[in-house]
Amino acid sequence: MDRSGFFPHAAHHPPREAQSFAQLTVNWRATQNPDGCWAYSRGCSWTEPTVFALLAQSVTGVDRESFAGGRRFLRSVAGPDGGYRPQLRVEESTWVTSAVALLPEE
Repeated sequence: MDRSGFFPHAAHHPPREAQSFAQLTVNWRATQNPDGCWAYSRGCSWTEPTVFALLAQSVTGVDRESFAGGRRFLRSVAGPDGGYRPQLRVEESTWVTSAVALLPEE
């Protein structure tokens, strides 16, 4: 809103740095753990951030090898009950199963 109380049109105020789609995509492998998973920030691998990374990649199709690594990790945390564990050290399936269900079929 400017001083007169008017909301200027967004086209008159472009973003500070125009970014292309390519600039917004992530270098998936740079943030991926060696086991194929992603962490919340660094370190320990978790199912939830892996699912979100794979969902983003399923739309962009950026890095198929990275995507396959994430899928391998998810298979490693799949439980015998059909659910998914939040990480390897957790023995029970949890709500993250619902996040995995959002992924497209292999």
